[in-house]
Amino acid sequence: MSLYQASDVAVSMFDKILVLNDGHIAYYGPATSAKAYFESLGFYCSPRISVSDFLASMSGDPTGRKPRDDLQRPVPVQPADFEARFRESSFYQQTVSEAAKPPQGAASGDSSASAYALPLYRQVYECTVRHYQDFLTDRAAWIAEAGGTIVQALLLGTLFRNQRAVTEGLYTRASALFFCVLIMGLQASAEFGNTFVQRPILLKQKALRFYRPAAYALGQILADVPWKFIFILYSLPIYWMIGFQRTAGSFFTWLVCLYMGLMALSVMFRAIAVFTNSINRAILPVGLLLNVLIIYTGFYITPPGMKFWLSWIRYLDPMYYTFESIALNEIGSGSYACSLHDIVPRGELYNEKSFQACAVSGSVAGQLNLSGRLYLMVEYGFKDFHLWRNVAINAAFFVFFSIVVTIGMERFRHSSEQMATIFYRKLPSWANTSPTRPADTEEPQYVTDSKELRPSSDSEMAPISCLNNTQNVFAWHELSLELDDRRHLLHQVSGWLQPGKMTALMGMSGAGKTTLLDTLAQRIQIGRISGGLYLNGQTLPASMGRRTGFVHQNDIHLASSTVREALQLSARLRRSEAVPWKEKMHHVEFLIRLLEIGDIAEAIIGVPGAGLNLEQRKRVSIGVELAAKPDIVLFLDEPTSGLDGNSALSIVQLMRRLSDAGQTILCTIHQPSAQMIEQFDNLLLLVPGGKTVYFGPLGSQCQTIIDYFARYTRCCRETENPADYLLEVSAEPDVDWFQTWQQSPEYASTQKQLQHFLQSQEGNALFSSGSDRAYAASYLEQIRVVTQRAFANYWRDSDYVLGKIQLNVWMGLMNGLTFLQLSNDLTDSRGRMFSIFVGVITGPVLSLQIEPRFILLRDQFLSRENESRVYHWSVFTVTALLVEIPFTLLGGLIYWVLWYYMVGYFTISTRAGYAFLMYELYSLFVASIAQLTAALFPTVLAAQVATGFVWLVINTFNGPLSPPPLTPRGWRWFYNISPLFYFIEGIGTNAMHSLQIACRDTELTTFHVPTGETCASYAAEFFASGSSTGYLANPDATEECHYCAYADGDQYVEQYAMSYSQRGNNVGIFIGFILFNYTMAVLATYLIFIFKWRKQRRT
Repeated sequence: MSLYQASDVAVSMFDKILVLNDGHIAYYGPATSAKAYFESLGFYCSPRISVSDFLASMSGDPTGRKPRDDLQRPVPVQPADFEARFRESSFYQQTVSEAAKPPQGAASGDSSASAYALPLYRQVYECTVRHYQDFLTDRAAWIAEAGGTIVQALLLGTLFRNQRAVTEGLYTRASALFFCVLIMGLQASAEFGNTFVQRPILLKQKALRFYRPAAYALGQILADVPWKFIFILYSLPIYWMIGFQRTAGSFFTWLVCLYMGLMALSVMFRAIAVFTNSINRAILPVGLLLNVLIIYTGFYITPPGMKFWLSWIRYLDPMYYTFESIALNEIGSGSYACSLHDIVPRGELYNEKSFQACAVSGSVAGQLNLSGRLYLMVEYGFKDFHLWRNVAINAAFFVFFSIVVTIGMERFRHSSEQMATIFYRKLPSWANTSPTRPADTEEPQYVTDSKELRPSSDSEMAPISCLNNTQNVFAWHELSLELDDRRHLLHQVSGWLQPGKMTALMGMSGAGKTTLLDTLAQRIQIGRISGGLYLNGQTLPASMGRRTGFVHQNDIHLASSTVREALQLSARLRRSEAVPWKEKMHHVEFLIRLLEIGDIAEAIIGVPGAGLNLEQRKRVSIGVELAAKPDIVLFLDEPTSGLDGNSALSIVQLMRRLSDAGQTILCTIHQPSAQMIEQFDNLLLLVPGGKTVYFGPLGSQCQTIIDYFARYTRCCRETENPADYLLEVSAEPDVDWFQTWQQSPEYASTQKQLQHFLQSQEGNALFSSGSDRAYAASYLEQIRVVTQRAFANYWRDSDYVLGKIQLNVWMGLMNGLTFLQLSNDLTDSRGRMFSIFVGVITGPVLSLQIEPRFILLRDQFLSRENESRVYHWSVFTVTALLVEIPFTLLGGLIYWVLWYYMVGYFTISTRAGYAFLMYELYSLFVASIAQLTAALFPTVLAAQVATGFVWLVINTFNGPLSPPPLTPRGWRWFYNISPLFYFIEGIGTNAMHSLQIACRDTELTTFHVPTGETCASYAAEFFASGSSTGYLANPDATEECHYCAYADGDQYVEQYAMSYSQRGNNVGIFIGFILFNYTMAVLATYLIFIFKWRKQRRT
């Protein structure tokens, strides 16, 4: 076990201690002998320094060690010196001899013992049981998934309800079957996210030899076997509401086909996650694969219409096999009466069925009933004997990818993101190299754009005494915080903070330290507050938030910013506009020197483990707050948490220097060492219930407070840490320390002094006409600075930028090559429409990329910058929306160029320009709907779960999948508010207008004519009617007539209730939807996150 800042009591619990110094062993041996060993090397341990701090100093900075005066031999300095001295000691010899002995209880010569306690089959069994337990206990996840599936099933069930056995329902019946497969694919694609969530647990338990990763993989797959079947059952409303075949055989065949497809797809997407390092990098291959699988399902582009160079993809597509099987099961076994509008010719004069035909694929001349089997064979190329063959193929996919997942999990390694690495921003070649970094490393350009702003030597630094010049006194009186259940988190707490004084806030866990700190900083969002907060005896100004600094315990920073940029943003937005820009930058450079972070000033802050270490992050946090020159108080919440003793002392000593320079400081601290507690001037000590047991000076070596407690309890021993002593005695149940404090003379003295501070001191308020503004910078300046940062954040995330570009490149190429240079026959006319629809299905994947970016910026604002009044909440929303636009438009341009001309659409400027405009608007629509979805949910996971449902609804009502004329009346109104219907109507009619359709021989419908008639004369009445479409390929024939269902593109799009005349209106309406989404994203952010926070603050 590794320990930071442990007490002597905790150290005494261990048998042995290992002390490492830069990878070299400084000591390994009994815990009771460690202190004496280093003292024997010549080091001095002060009586009140804990053993852990003393030992930690042996592995840290040499300046933290104090040699004894009576040295006979030089003390070790370098890590290698410590190791050499240890190897000379008896402890080393004892360690070597113990290591040579076999472990107790080990069988001699047994080298084949397994590294795992259980055999593999038991590991698989236990992992399976655990996965079941995970499913059952994580109710929120599976309830959300089940609820979403049921809602989707009800939506589709009502949309396609009661399908009749007529030919006009063949298309919608196939569309409904396609949606069954689509929902299955979307469910399966969620596996990649689940795999990344579970990966840290797997890696940890793998390292501890709980089980083999292969056992985990097999257990997960076995647990999926019944669980996935349950989720298929949630789709039952689709089957029964639509009116599929009402036989037991057909129903269970449908169920088995979907189930096996879901199992195959689940392990396929899981395999991608297993072989990908991060979830951000997995989105691209998962999105590409899902879209390719959907395209080659067999519905968007039927197998007869597939280009031979890509048609092989369907043989690797479980969704294709599933769709073919359920189509054969549902459609192939039926017979369908020809719908009225499909009969040719039709009218009052045509009463002989023998001289009519059904204008549907697979029809026979003279027959008005259509075999479902023939229809599927001609239209889709599906064959009866493929049904169960496809189930077997999906089963083989399931077995294959299960093996792949098992092998992949065995190869799991910790991501490189866990390595402690600092990344630096690249600099232009003219920039100076830092003396602390290699000369061949590029140093970044200073954003100040002025070399004179950075001091060239330490002697040129402004003295620290100029850090602040204020006489503001911050005080609070009888402060209480009560919850709704009458519990008190704070109870009648009083105190004050003065410039140049550093106050510690201590107490045992649960005493209310952080609660009091948040309350004083006006960041508390729960309960009812009573009492008063005062600045120089007056109520707090509106500028309180930006004029105080608050250093969070968990060091919240935007990971993509550099250290210098973080400080500069705080200085530019939180200091008054009256302060010259150059002076703000001078102050930032001064702080960089003061905080000793010059060597990392251009380092990317990153995240813990992949960026700055804990101490560096803490210094940056302090620097960000000092850059605002807080003239009221600097709050710090557990600034030494997670640091070793040397680093913690370094942070506290820095705070001491700041306090000596005039900064007012209040700091919560937990179990500080004697050296740290002595750095403070005053102490506010709390006990559970938020009650004060002492507030006042510590005194030299904490003697004042020790004397106070010694009057009522035992004295502090000379070798005891005063902080440990205070925490121990304040926890004694026999003494009511709150009452004791209220009855003490020290309390009376503090109350008298507090009343003095509470008197109005107008001369010290120092409020100018502009200093009391909630925000220091103007709105336009806030927009400019925050937008610059947001662009830098996007640009430095290469995974995001390249992922967006690569997705558009690959999907544009896939779409273009799938529908390459379409002709003007009937099959390719369908392809022209569905190629547009293929462009639409990139939306969900792009949304999954965009949502985390929006939520990242929002979390940064809410957790840090909102409370500090860095910038207005609307600035965040506007910049988050604006920064996405250039990258979105670039992606749309790349996709359109690769797709549009490859397909063979009209190249004249008016047509191509309109298509380009509409697709760029579609790209903006994707970004707007993604950001609106992100604005509605608190987490990335919740937003991405909702994304699938949102896009399913949007795509369902776009026109081609469920044409409005074939849609139940109860749903037709939805097309009026369906944004993608207007998009596809505009770009679709633009692509089809004036296109002359020429059917291939296989696409023609054949009917016979009576003796003595030609095709043209016999069908004249039919074509004279206003409801007819198409043309005769052989009008002069006298026996067999060949009829093409559509003569041009305008007739073709009429089946979707679309018109070329609406092309201009659709642009304006679609822009309106985009603006609506952006407006709602701003409004949702305010109502859900800002209004709620303000309401809680007022309460």
